[in-house]
Amino acid sequence: MKIRYLDLSRSNNKNLKKQILNLKKFLLNGNLMMGKIVEKLEKKVCKYIGTKYCIAVSSGTNALYLSLKSLGIKKNDEIIVPAISWYSTFTAAAFTGAKIVPADIDDDLILNFEKLEKLVNKKTKAIIVVHFNGYFKNIDTLRKFCKKKNIYLVEDAAQAFGTKNKNKYAGSTSDVAAFSVNPMKVFSGFGELGLVTTSQKSIYNKIKMYRYAGLKKKKEFECFTPELNHKADEIQAILILEKFKTLKKIIKKRIEIAKYYNSNITNKVTKPLYLSNFQHNYYNYTLNVGSQRNKLLKYLNKKKIETKVQHTKTVLDHKGLINFSIKKKIINADKLKKQIISIPIHENLKQKEIKYIVKSINNFFAK
Repeated sequence: MKIRYLDLSRSNNKNLKKQILNLKKFLLNGNLMMGKIVEKLEKKVCKYIGTKYCIAVSSGTNALYLSLKSLGIKKNDEIIVPAISWYSTFTAAAFTGAKIVPADIDDDLILNFEKLEKLVNKKTKAIIVVHFNGYFKNIDTLRKFCKKKNIYLVEDAAQAFGTKNKNKYAGSTSDVAAFSVNPMKVFSGFGELGLVTTSQKSIYNKIKMYRYAGLKKKKEFECFTPELNHKADEIQAILILEKFKTLKKIIKKRIEIAKYYNSNITNKVTKPLYLSNFQHNYYNYTLNVGSQRNKLLKYLNKKKIETKVQHTKTVLDHKGLINFSIKKKIINADKLKKQIISIPIHENLKQKEIKYIVKSINNFFAK
């Protein structure tokens, strides 16, 4: 049995046919860029997440970069980031000209509040909290802290669309939040697209201008600030709108698989937490397997189970980011990068595949 980490060839044929039909109608319409469909998607996202504004842009990376730029962050400012994240968290911050300050993380890969608290100084302009793997926690504590210190709270919610803590969705509780909607995500499109959510009108107006090469109104063709093109495609918007119809079902299925993993995978590894008042979208299911990580990788590869080690480096390990970073101790992050492994978890996994994955992991640790 061969199990891919994420098999994009498995899809809901009925839903796909509907998307193709909508796409055909759209192509005959002829309005390909920044039209009513993008606006419809933005309104739908606002209603779903609970913010006043949403701006669709060309990618999740650009969504985060424009979010930071809208806050007026500039050279010599400091942005606190988790020591481990996808590269885009760091590159988006670096492109503002600010210095990146790595904060250590907890065992669940989320920012450690006590450690980041000690990093704040007069140069600190923002904290980026990453909802790693779709896990959304500590946001109330962070929001109160940022308000007290007069610094911005930014959510890198690239992996967390649909994630909820109590009654609050990821992307609804900060100054500004950025999402990615590419084919790898739980809420996915057929290419690159990003979303910015905020309830602050000033941020909304700035990002609307930035995404269109710095033009306030596209009819005027007058640049008010230099910026690149970050416009969203209507094609992506029409395909993503259809995805809303299946999102609840997709997240429910992922939660079911995660519960099965939690109940049946050996306790010799550390598994993600499941909280009853929390809706995790399980973008990834990441295990901490300690010193056995590399051996387990080889073993599962022999069993034809594709796994991922998505974060083998901290921000300070990237040569291209050294000049943008301020060196700080990140002891836990340096340890975790050698211990974590992600196993397949997507809504199209078959029960026999799920059981095979569990059995293989348990057999490895039974040796």
